Amino acid sequence: MPRQLKSPQVNGVGTGQTATLTFPTSGTFRDIHLLYKRAGVVATQAQMEAEIEEIRLNINGKTQQSWTVADLFKHNAFFGTPPADDGFIPIILVQPHRRETAGEDVFAWGMGGVSTFTIEVDFAAGIVPAITLDVYTDWSPITTPLGLILKTRHISQVAVAGVGRLTVPNIDAQQNYLGWHIKSRDFSNLRPKLEGAELVNAPIEVLHKRLEQYGLVPQAGWTHLLADYDRRFGGSFPLAPSKQFPQGPLFEFEVEMSAANSFDMIGLAVGQAD
Repeated sequence: MPRQLKSPQVNGVGTGQTATLTFPTSGTFRDIHLLYKRAGVVATQAQMEAEIEEIRLNINGKTQQSWTVADLFKHNAFFGTPPADDGFIPIILVQPHRRETAGEDVFAWGMGGVSTFTIEVDFAAGIVPAITLDVYTDWSPITTPLGLILKTRHISQVAVAGVGRLTVPNIDAQQNYLGWHIKSRDFSNLRPKLEGAELVNAPIEVLHKRLEQYGLVPQAGWTHLLADYDRRFGGSFPLAPSKQFPQGPLFEFEVEMSAANSFDMIGLAVGQAD
């Protein structure tokens, strides 16, 4: 059965510092919970979002996921995870929103073949009270291979010259994607294309209504595009190289802008660890 354990002491916790914890490379991890306190008192959500600048999960020295606390909370809420209590930051590696157990557990981080697994937490400068960070894991002693995992791909400040059609640049087209969180609602339509064929062509209200019908929770101020919106394992936007497309297929992420404001995106890539 999974064990809920406190990890060893986190090194480097302090204002303006980067805290680091090295996990054991055995067993299988299902989730990680951070507990953040200020002067012995659990931090509020606003304090966590302001004082923790970034969280990174690294396998073999390469970052697989990186989040701000605010983005992580919205990501969790989109997939139906209840809001965490003050002080707690859940990083859920499995996907409990899936309809079937196999689809949920396939994304667990098994340590088979892994040399190092670390978490890094950047703290903002100028935090006045003494701060502490404890880490708890949902861990199984059975070591499974590190298979498919969720990886984040960030695009910052996509430039928008005006309203109308825009093709998003700099999509990492060497990955398959479950979808994207777009940190804006300034769109009237999404129209991604693969080799010229439309994968989606629908207004935002239709896309979000379908997500809601399947139990997902679109977040205020964000736009979401998900391949596996029905919560069944197996759906993705197939951008990775394949036998048919050795260099990867041509992918064009077209959007219809309703306002000329730049925006950020978080890609939810899925595949082997980088």
